[in-house]
Amino acid sequence: MKFKNLKIIFPIIITLITLWVLQKNVKYEDILTLIKIISLKWLAVCFTVYFIAEVLRTYSIYFLMDFPEKKFMTFFSITNVYMFLNYMLPSKMGEVSYVILTKKYINISYSKSIPPFIIARITNISVFLLIALSMMIMHRWEIVPASVNVFFWVFFGIIIGIAIMIVMIVIFKSNFLKYICYKLSLYKLWNLIEKNLIEIRKSILYVNSFDKYIRLIILNFMFFLCFFSFYYFAVRAMGSELSYSNVILMLFISFISVLFRGLGNLGTHELGWIAVLKLLKFPIGKAVILAVGSHLLYILFLFMFFMISYLYLHFFKKDSVA
Repeated sequence: MKFKNLKIIFPIIITLITLWVLQKNVKYEDILTLIKIISLKWLAVCFTVYFIAEVLRTYSIYFLMDFPEKKFMTFFSITNVYMFLNYMLPSKMGEVSYVILTKKYINISYSKSIPPFIIARITNISVFLLIALSMMIMHRWEIVPASVNVFFWVFFGIIIGIAIMIVMIVIFKSNFLKYICYKLSLYKLWNLIEKNLIEIRKSILYVNSFDKYIRLIILNFMFFLCFFSFYYFAVRAMGSELSYSNVILMLFISFISVLFRGLGNLGTHELGWIAVLKLLKFPIGKAVILAVGSHLLYILFLFMFFMISYLYLHFFKKDSVA
């Protein structure tokens, strides 16, 4: 079986397994009870921070685009459609949708849309990992068992090692990794790495302003403040309470479980939430309900913004390009 096919089939299997497990542990009556107790006041707060988060996410790519006639509302709609596709489709297949949509509705060429998009995505992931690493250094995740902490440190060690290697190759043009791959006869691996690193190098050269990078980092920190707040207030809306640090821990576990990501993040989201809630001594039934409830709330807002944005692009975007 080809790897490309496996990337599609595996998430579907994970989704089916997750649905089977949830069907065994979540009763229909529990979902109805959860809906009845949801606080509309906190739900309104969730909507507000979600909206601000998406505005910040949009602007973090928008201001990098070198295009004279760019319109923020169109970019905002494209971002919402892209986010829905990227979240729901397996193996991050929705990533490519952003540059396709900008080409279709704003007529930005791929050569001008891909570099800022790559830089924005790399910065977004880097800032999230930096926040998670800061939580560990400040010992804010005391509920995590020692063995899991060791795994986290190993994970960050690998990430830092990869980052150093990329810097050496992309910025200093080191041939060390190429030498290793050729010594081990891993020619195909090097060709794959080189192809991606060429795109990263082009992106760095395209966005060559130090001020823009600082601005991008600040925007991403503000985005994550709103993103974490969404889940923090979502839990409040469902009648419970968690600290910001524990919300970040949940999302971090979900992030490192990305290889097991199902359709619509089904499985990965629940894994992070249930793991942390159990460490906090929540009953398993309550943990599952909160995990499922927070996931449904996020998908609800995601779908709502997707539909509004899709309708805007499809019916009201008069200057769209076929």
